Amino acid sequence: QDAKSPRVLERIAELYFPFLPLALNSMNNFANLDFDERRNIAVFILWLLRSVGQTLLQKWFIKETTTRMLSFIDLLFACSDVFQNYSREELEAKMSKSSSTKSENVAATKNALENYYRTTTVSQPSVEGSSLREKRARVQAQVKSSRTGSVAVTVPSDPLLSLANNNNNSPVPIGTKPRSCSLTVGHPPPTTKDTGIEYNEAIENNLNADANLTLLNVLDLLFLTFDKRIEAVCNQNSQSPLFGEAPILAVITGADPILLKLFQLLFHLLRKPQTELNLLHFYSLLRILVSKHPSIVFGTENTFCGELIPVVIGHCNLPNPTLRNRAALFLYFLMKRNFEYTQYHQFNKTKVQITMSLSDLVGNKAKDRSSQIHPNLASLKTTQIKPNFNYLKIAFHKISVASQNDTLTPNEEQLQPQVLELTERLNNILKDSEQIKNITIDQEMIMDLYYRISKSYKNTPDLRVTWLKNLANFHSGHKNWAEAAQCMVHIASLIIENNKSSSNINLKFLPESKITSSNFREISKNLSEEKPDGGNEKVIIEEDTNSAPCSPDNSAITGSSTEDVYESKYFTMYGFLDVLKDTIVYLNNATMYEATNQVYKIINAIHEQQRDYEQLSLCHAELSLVFKSLAICDNNQSRLFGTYYRVGFYSVDNSWFKTFGDIDDKEFIYKEKKITRLPEVRERLEGIYGSKTSSSRKLIIITESGPVDKLKLQPNCGYIQLTAVQPWFDQEELSEKRNPFEKYVHINKFIFETPFTMRDGVPVGSQAKTVRDQCKRKTILVAEKHFPYLKTRIEVKERLEVILNPIENSIETIEFKKNELLDQMNQKEVQIKNLQLILQGAVRTSVNTGVKEICMVFLGGDKNDTEWGEEKLVRLREELGSFLRACRAGLELNR
Repeated sequence: QDAKSPRVLERIAELYFPFLPLALNSMNNFANLDFDERRNIAVFILWLLRSVGQTLLQKWFIKETTTRMLSFIDLLFACSDVFQNYSREELEAKMSKSSSTKSENVAATKNALENYYRTTTVSQPSVEGSSLREKRARVQAQVKSSRTGSVAVTVPSDPLLSLANNNNNSPVPIGTKPRSCSLTVGHPPPTTKDTGIEYNEAIENNLNADANLTLLNVLDLLFLTFDKRIEAVCNQNSQSPLFGEAPILAVITGADPILLKLFQLLFHLLRKPQTELNLLHFYSLLRILVSKHPSIVFGTENTFCGELIPVVIGHCNLPNPTLRNRAALFLYFLMKRNFEYTQYHQFNKTKVQITMSLSDLVGNKAKDRSSQIHPNLASLKTTQIKPNFNYLKIAFHKISVASQNDTLTPNEEQLQPQVLELTERLNNILKDSEQIKNITIDQEMIMDLYYRISKSYKNTPDLRVTWLKNLANFHSGHKNWAEAAQCMVHIASLIIENNKSSSNINLKFLPESKITSSNFREISKNLSEEKPDGGNEKVIIEEDTNSAPCSPDNSAITGSSTEDVYESKYFTMYGFLDVLKDTIVYLNNATMYEATNQVYKIINAIHEQQRDYEQLSLCHAELSLVFKSLAICDNNQSRLFGTYYRVGFYSVDNSWFKTFGDIDDKEFIYKEKKITRLPEVRERLEGIYGSKTSSSRKLIIITESGPVDKLKLQPNCGYIQLTAVQPWFDQEELSEKRNPFEKYVHINKFIFETPFTMRDGVPVGSQAKTVRDQCKRKTILVAEKHFPYLKTRIEVKERLEVILNPIENSIETIEFKKNELLDQMNQKEVQIKNLQLILQGAVRTSVNTGVKEICMVFLGGDKNDTEWGEEKLVRLREELGSFLRACRAGLELNR
């Protein structure tokens, strides 16, 4: 019994304590060891750290140099990595690889020994006179040369040790059975089934839990030992940027690398799956840190709060009620301490970080997140879970109850109403996100909800960035690369505008003379809404089942509608560069290489300011590849950007409002991917809205492009009018837009044509028998925003109609054929097959009689001058002459 007492174990551990400093000397070789070797060493190190006295450890921590302390913390990282929540298959794979390597080493060593002693004196005349050390060195060299493959194992100094260390008396790796040494030369490596690995889930779980708890205790002791160093750093008035070379926690630790490593280890352990007991210990440690050093969390120059709160919000999403309540109470504890830190005025830093973390959690609903609970004997299972709105609501309710039941001093009276306002806003975010979750197939509605939520945060840049990033992730998940790029461009423009207008010194990282929002004009014409004055427009969201019930008032988040709070990592130089790099990825996926060039100009301006010539070299190399891709696409004319459709929603029964929502009686321009045919769009719309019909309500798709007369619509029926449209440009725009890319960006006008027959001034039909009676209605639709935009559906704000009489229709038909032929012939590399198709449609028409009939009808009679007008007849003759010359040139080119 005395041998198991803590004092005796401590004395035994002190005897082996010198192993710990010696292990630091071999840290570079630790990663090259086999998995079971690393695990055995980690078990011994953790046993030492747990058994040895705290006084001895603290003395060692203080006396060690900075370099060796950093090596010690790296060793703790390595010990943490070998005790992950490995499944049976993963552990078997790691153990099998380790056993296979050892078996190969044993066979190679034995083979070398046999060859050594079989060697005759003729082949090795100097063996007789060799010393024992020389013999061992020679065998060692033969062992190295006889091994095949790349095996990262340290060769023992004596070849006999390779056999001795693998007999039945050697230590057995954790989780494996003892096995005898095979002396058969060329014994094949064991397979997974022959490894003899015993996997006991309870033992594995307890081992991992105990290892992480020991690491947590050591970390607690390290923080206690270096408490004064932390306090000294907190008292410094650092003016460094928000992020240094190491983006995480670089500022809160100043120039102290040990503190930086300690905080990195803290978050490394906190993000790992842990047991309930371990997480409760974590929260106790965090409470002590926040209470002792509040400036670590709430100081304006550091990012501790931004690293911590997302993890705590994740714990609020856990099914375990104990941990969920502890996480909720810890959030309230942070609010209260932040309120005290600001002299009882507000807790904006905590507010914004909580709201951003929740928005990120629920906004990326497609991504599974770990529950961060490690299984143990209490059957707490590790599962991949999605945001659970009920768990989060319970946690936020716990925060409200805690604030109401808390005994506050007179200075803290304003804390409770601010907490209640914040929890109400958090519940609204959950309500919005739950709506998004319930919409499964209507992508346009999900985009609208994301858009409305982000728009409601116009006065809170951090939250608008968060929801725009969520929208970008949604687009990238559906391969809407151009729209995802637009989201990132809006984020970048928002950062630039705030960099220009904010008084926050941490945002002054851009060369204002070279980088402004105008740099993005060639990518988007919609960026005016990201300007500070653009955020003053009132956002009205109707309280309806089909619209996002987000409030435009975000004073509950910042405490003031005009206060700047820049907690997002994107409001930094490194964060801004990350935004631009993501933009480049999306633009390249969308084959918008011209826009990629504009983004690189901004990145290069920053690198020039920082004199980072290595990054400049990399950027120019990447830009060279972009221009090569652009040249190939330009020569082949292989880029397809998208197709557009006009979709109108109509009904005469109020019951259909529940189906169409706030889009009823409105027209939209839909942008579809590359070549998407009208039947595909129709099928998708029927799938979205047809599923909401019943026997008493029907959905009717109108494919005719004429005006919809609502007086002729049937009751209890919903109508969707679907029409293909084309981008429309006036003469000035056509002269500026010369290639497919220029005709794809900055477009908000679309046209579709409707043929009809006019009798006595009244339309009587769609298709006439001859061109003499064929009229045409050209409808031009003007969208609210320019494509591409943050979403693929934009509402039509204006409609223009132009009526062409028969001769005007014929003139336009000839002009279109001529321009189509000239465009094909003016290409750098003329595609003969395409030219032949166009010539066949122009010269050998099979539908009606084409140009020949136009000449006979409008130029073959005596009354044409009085009926159609001399001016129009002259123009028709001119267009016919140009058309004939183009046909002649095309025929000569086709020879």
